[in-house]
Amino acid sequence: MKKRVQQPLENLIGGQDNAITLRESTLQRRIRDRLETLDLTASDAARQAGIPANLIAATLRRPPDLPLDAIELASIAHALGTSVSWLVDGDEAPCQNDSLPDPIDNDLHAKATLAAIQSLETAGLVLAPKELSELILHLYKRLEVTQRP
Repeated sequence: MKKRVQQPLENLIGGQDNAITLRESTLQRRIRDRLETLDLTASDAARQAGIPANLIAATLRRPPDLPLDAIELASIAHALGTSVSWLVDGDEAPCQNDSLPDPIDNDLHAKATLAAIQSLETAGLVLAPKELSELILHLYKRLEVTQRP
């Protein structure tokens, strides 16, 4: 029986044809970078932002070529205190400061999402994920202002 020799992980990545290759999307890499900057675990960031505790961790584990729902992407961006644009394209700075935003009011977010969907259906429009996310965020902020005492 042959004895298996364990190799360091660095030797396996991008090495021989039968080597294991670890892949990570740019989105996943940016999420990991942001978590590291904030010194948070995925579940801590999600919990603090009021989104499902496993959303960020599940996104980091998913196959890199599997598309992400626009609402999930917006929620992750919020949890990490950054923008959808930075997560997807790296177009702008991740955030002006290294702190998390206020938690999302889930009821208010649901109202904003419903308003966006109804408006789009009424107008017969379809938006790309980035634009849909920005519309929901815009409506959320408007509702947030009107709900303040």
